[in-house]
Amino acid sequence: MIERRNKFDKYVEEVRMFLRDLPGITLIPNNPDGTEFSDEEIINALRYAHQLWRNVPMHTPFMPIIPTPEVRMALIKAAAGYVLKLKAIDYSRKVISYGDTIQINDFEIKSSTYMALGEQLIREAEREFALYKNYFINTRGYTI
Repeated sequence: MIERRNKFDKYVEEVRMFLRDLPGITLIPNNPDGTEFSDEEIINALRYAHQLWRNVPMHTPFMPIIPTPEVRMALIKAAAGYVLKLKAIDYSRKVISYGDTIQINDFEIKSSTYMALGEQLIREAEREFALYKNYFINTRGYTI
């Protein structure tokens, strides 16, 4: 585990719970602590999710300091999607490095599954961000 020192640290465990990436539960741990996704990967995914919030049309000037439960869940969903996509890219690299020695291997299966699920979660979060931004603008007087 890395030392906690940025605004996304408080969400790491929530993303880990969403992905069910916990020591003892994860079937293929990649890290010494028994998890598949490192804290650094999750924090980077949270940064991407925050950027997604900022890039969704109807720009509000900030991410709510204490996000509503809906915005928080959409942020976690987007971060989980990005973590899965990043891991899919990593697994794709492993498939390429193994070459054609194995016709179908676990990396190929996980890579395509993680990529599809990651894309789906990001699309859902993007739709939810747009809905919540529309709500903030129409009910709380924020300007575009």
